[in-house]
Amino acid sequence: MVRAYQGHFAIVSTGMIENAAALRESMENQGLIFQGLSDAEVIAHLIQRESGHLFEKITRACRQMQGSWTFLLMTKSTLYAMRSVEGARSLFVADVPSAPGGKAFATESGALSILGAEHIRELEPGELLRFGKGSEGRWLLPADGPCLGPCAMEYVYFSRPDSVLSGRGVLGARKAFGRALAQGETETADMVIGVPDTAIDAAAAFARELNIPYETGLIKNRYIGSTFIRPTRMQREQGMRVRLNAISSVVAGKEVFLVDDSIVRGSTAARICQLLREAGAAKIHVRIAAPVICTECTKGAESSRKEELAGARWTEEELKEKIRADSVRFLTREEFSRALGIRACRACFGCGEETRKDEENGRTV
Repeated sequence: MVRAYQGHFAIVSTGMIENAAALRESMENQGLIFQGLSDAEVIAHLIQRESGHLFEKITRACRQMQGSWTFLLMTKSTLYAMRSVEGARSLFVADVPSAPGGKAFATESGALSILGAEHIRELEPGELLRFGKGSEGRWLLPADGPCLGPCAMEYVYFSRPDSVLSGRGVLGARKAFGRALAQGETETADMVIGVPDTAIDAAAAFARELNIPYETGLIKNRYIGSTFIRPTRMQREQGMRVRLNAISSVVAGKEVFLVDDSIVRGSTAARICQLLREAGAAKIHVRIAAPVICTECTKGAESSRKEELAGARWTEEELKEKIRADSVRFLTREEFSRALGIRACRACFGCGEETRKDEENGRTV
């Protein structure tokens, strides 16, 4: 909440302003006071110090911010919705039939469909919308750089499978990743096991493509949330110990393909391989339905530091030894791009020079 002499307003944001620290330092040097560390407060101060109508203040503030983000701003009588020009963070708007004239906003389309919302639409990169009493407005900020497209990790892990981003369904994308992964397979196994829940669709497609059985070899504790975003290593390890369990009657004496959506630090993969070994699995071939994550995200996704990432620390052969698997294989960046079929931000999959070469060659990045 912002209490301002021009009028109070509320603001909520997601994503990341890459130059937030520099903007904050500049404004503090001018005498502005910050109460916390939220990017929303940076946006609020930038808007406050501009002149003109509120939509002019918003557009001028947005031109000073670098990165990928979205935000909503609400006054007593109007609501503004903004998606950054880079476009790696998505924002959707829809009509609410139960409230004539009402609008709903969410970062995923799936959140709006379960509310019974209608005419769901994704804001374009750089789009600013205004809704108020009897009036609506729309502006499109000019792009001063490339549009990255939606975050690739939304399709891999973050989004619900019933969501659609940039016209590409998350469920369909995950199935395509599984098929692409299977097409490069050289090993054999008795069955395919998927890691609940986000790798299940890719694993099932992987099994169908290879024409081998898909089995439920891992059971997830439904009362344990994602361990990936827990802040400390101890908390992540405690969560992993009670999150999954292997079914011995399914995997004992069997050679298995273990399909997961991604490997971040490698600790979860090591724990799952240990569970399968203890349950009697004869061989474990780990298959990842995404490229190697080798650099940290600067676009607002929950991310580990580069020195913590398994993909930045070890080769596939070294990773195989670390997690005690018989083999490890990831989707290549090229396979991933073909399977996804749309432009997407996949900076966390690229390692510097390789990403720049893709951009220069006009390929999907």
